[in-house]
Amino acid sequence: MKPTGARKPMLLLLGLASVLAMAIVLGLVPRLGRRAELRAEASRLANERPTVVLTTAKVPSSTLSTSLPCTVQALEETTIFARTNGYVKRWLRDIGDTVKPGELLAEIDTPELDQELGQALATLNQARAGVAQAKANAGLAQTVAKRYEQLAAAGVATQQDLEEKRAALAVATANVQAAEASVQNGLSNEGRLQQTKGFARLLAPFGGIVTARMTETGALVMAGNGQGQALFRVANVDTVRVFLHAPQAIAPGVREGQAAQLTVTGYPGRSFEGKVTRTSRAIDEASRTMLTEVQVQNQDHSLLPGMYGQVTFAASRVESTVLFPASALVFSAQGTQLAVVDNDNRVHLIKIHVEADYGTEIGVSAHDLSGNERVVVNPSEKVVDGAYVTVAAAAPTGS
Repeated sequence: MKPTGARKPMLLLLGLASVLAMAIVLGLVPRLGRRAELRAEASRLANERPTVVLTTAKVPSSTLSTSLPCTVQALEETTIFARTNGYVKRWLRDIGDTVKPGELLAEIDTPELDQELGQALATLNQARAGVAQAKANAGLAQTVAKRYEQLAAAGVATQQDLEEKRAALAVATANVQAAEASVQNGLSNEGRLQQTKGFARLLAPFGGIVTARMTETGALVMAGNGQGQALFRVANVDTVRVFLHAPQAIAPGVREGQAAQLTVTGYPGRSFEGKVTRTSRAIDEASRTMLTEVQVQNQDHSLLPGMYGQVTFAASRVESTVLFPASALVFSAQGTQLAVVDNDNRVHLIKIHVEADYGTEIGVSAHDLSGNERVVVNPSEKVVDGAYVTVAAAAPTGS
């Protein structure tokens, strides 16, 4: 029997409902299964103990071999400027030349200064002639004054005439003093010009090596240290010095006179013996380091100013500390901590105070830890306070 027209839509709706229900069942069952699996996995992970590697503290030695970067500098280095105006007449030393103290480096031709010096000499001679003339006038005035004293005593000359001659003698004497002062002024001016003329000979201030020549024959030079007036640069490299910045952790252990070794790029496997010569004896607030100078003998001139190197020396460590790997640190809102594992393999996060930073190791105050604790190396985010862990093979002590 065929369905009537009114029943066909009803049958179609029932068919569609059946297909839809089957699709929902087929899609829902796998999702429910996956959700159950995820819940089971989450529960397993929550109950699973993280595996950790432990280490124990290392007791620091009394000294620490520290290597710090530095730059080689000459013991003495200066730039030589012209002290007089003129033209470079000739230069006698070039870059790389070895010079002795007081050795002539160059000469400057000074025509204007020579004219001033000649004028000063003429003025000086004129002043000296003035002294001779003033002395002659003073001698004559003295003779006249004495004669009038005799005439006044005999009643031939009046007292007024005598006073006039005495006044003339006083003026003549003052003229002699003024003329002598002019001579002294002329001598001072002539001496100043002679000294300036001496600067026409540029001399090496100390023994060393010419590291730069910044002039040519005929070059115009002006007195002073203005830009472009530098003529030579001389450096004493028989002894070199290096400056380094000792961290605060080892600064108290750096002492003047202690041995140090310098290594530089270009001399692999070779070290140069030196010693600490001075320190600033103060910690820079910006870098928390102490400026330290090390001097190294360099008689063969192997070390060149400007070289980059490393200085190694033994410095005292901070007392009352125990060492742990820097990778064991835990940083959180509670501060710097270490993850310590007790005998039940349970984690306890302990706040510490870092007393010193030695790069791969950190010095922890012995007041925070005794040094016998087992500490987690490279703790993960699962290593939280109160969590239980599974201990793997322990790392070497203090590694």
